[in-house]
Amino acid sequence: MGVEAEPVECTYGELLGTLGSMSPALLRVRMHGERRYLQTRTAMVDSQGKLLGVLTASIDTSERRQMERDLELEHRRLNLMVQSSQLGMLDWDAATRTAYYSPRCKEILGYPPDADTSGWPDYFELVHPDDVGEVRSRFRQHIIDSREDFHEALDYRLRRADGTYIWVQAQGVSVRDAQGFSQRLIATLADISERREAEEGLR
Repeated sequence: MGVEAEPVECTYGELLGTLGSMSPALLRVRMHGERRYLQTRTAMVDSQGKLLGVLTASIDTSERRQMERDLELEHRRLNLMVQSSQLGMLDWDAATRTAYYSPRCKEILGYPPDADTSGWPDYFELVHPDDVGEVRSRFRQHIIDSREDFHEALDYRLRRADGTYIWVQAQGVSVRDAQGFSQRLIATLADISERREAEEGLR
């Protein structure tokens, strides 16, 4: 059953825009009850600029809008979970070879939450010299050789802003393309320095 069209509430000047065989379309969002529509209205004119009629097209975007809201809600839940767990998050993009460091991740490394990371060195340069070989090897194995999505936990040391090192436990998940190649690696970092110190004390 069709929905009754609403009256066209546009002035002649709005519709015509610039003269031509067809004026630029006016794009608007319309609500009809609980439904959301993306609507275009285009004025059709003849060669003298006389208005012949108005072409209206509507696309129901209600489901897409709901998906966007659901995704936003899940994003908020994820942020809440990460914040409450005191985990830092690192998001590495293989295409651009850039990395996003969450505010908590920056704090773990001794930087303010709003620190600009665009000039930060390669991540492996932050890894302790005694650990970097194994970290590189495991990273390469997961990204290139493995087809598993989840990266098992690995403990190693990272350099902080003041030059000291802390122990972290990192684990992550790869986002792979249709061929199975990793396009992104999203990892969590937990500061386990106190635990390592306690373990060393017991030894």
